[in-house]
Amino acid sequence: MKSIILNLVLSINTVLLISVFYPISAQNNIKLISQQSISNTSQIPVIAKKEFRHPQSQIERGKTLFEAARFAEAAKIWQEAADSFERQGDRINQGWSLSFVSLALQNLGELQKAQVVIDKSLALLQNQGSNIEILAVALNTKGSLKIKMGQAKDALEAWQEAELIYTKLNDRVGKIGSQINQAQALQVMGFYRRSQKLLESINQSLITQADSQLKVQSLHSLGVALQLVGDLHKSEEVLKQSLTIAQRLSLDTNDILFSLGNTARDLKQIETAFNYYQQAAANPNNPLVQVEARLNQLNLHIKQSQWQQALSLLPQISSQLYTFPPSRS
Repeated sequence: MKSIILNLVLSINTVLLISVFYPISAQNNIKLISQQSISNTSQIPVIAKKEFRHPQSQIERGKTLFEAARFAEAAKIWQEAADSFERQGDRINQGWSLSFVSLALQNLGELQKAQVVIDKSLALLQNQGSNIEILAVALNTKGSLKIKMGQAKDALEAWQEAELIYTKLNDRVGKIGSQINQAQALQVMGFYRRSQKLLESINQSLITQADSQLKVQSLHSLGVALQLVGDLHKSEEVLKQSLTIAQRLSLDTNDILFSLGNTARDLKQIETAFNYYQQAAANPNNPLVQVEARLNQLNLHIKQSQWQQALSLLPQISSQLYTFPPSRS
């Protein structure tokens, strides 16, 4: 039995899946995109609200599909919306829709196509006197693409441009989101201390603010950064703060539980790590994190020579992987 399991999970046995930052206004939080784009009806150009309700409904339908990880369908319907706006001569809404198309293509792993689409989106949105917040959304999408392409410096620059726009608009949520994204890029570039310093600055500004989804995201990101630089006890403290607020706001806690499991693992608190991974795996709302948590449980079982427990996880992991639609993850 031991040899069978080792052959099946050899690659897992050396490297555990770690917490990663997913760019805000990018792949793992389409709801924050809604807050930072013209899907907010107060920001939709008058012409869009009056005449183009059908493509607007396609945008909303695409978001629902995206949240369900049906990325190919989301890309298709967002492209249809972009085509509709193009026929109406609405460059702003066309560019906005294309930024979503690029986001879906990124999740399908079609990075070159995503690059072509986001380039077109930015070309449409550049030098538009009004609705520059939509340009910031597209820049955030560009940043998430550049990270996936291994071009962290370009991602950092895109998110810095987005931050300048949000600062100009006095959009505090957008500004902080872009700063968190910059912290991710700095980590990928190996500048962990700079990332940590930036995140601590962000969190300092949020201390007196009311609890919010953005505050949860910021604390979570700081906790991951602290884990990566080896400040494990502080990482655990910050991640628990993030978890408490998320629970109070009835937000999805899977990502935070997964990160807490990783920190507990690094602290050699094996049973605690198992417990956090188990909680993350028990929640079906985020199936990707669920299977990642099970993979890390599998890894720990192998390291502890717990062969029967490892073997019992394999069917769950295998069957779940086969249910995922094609995607980069």
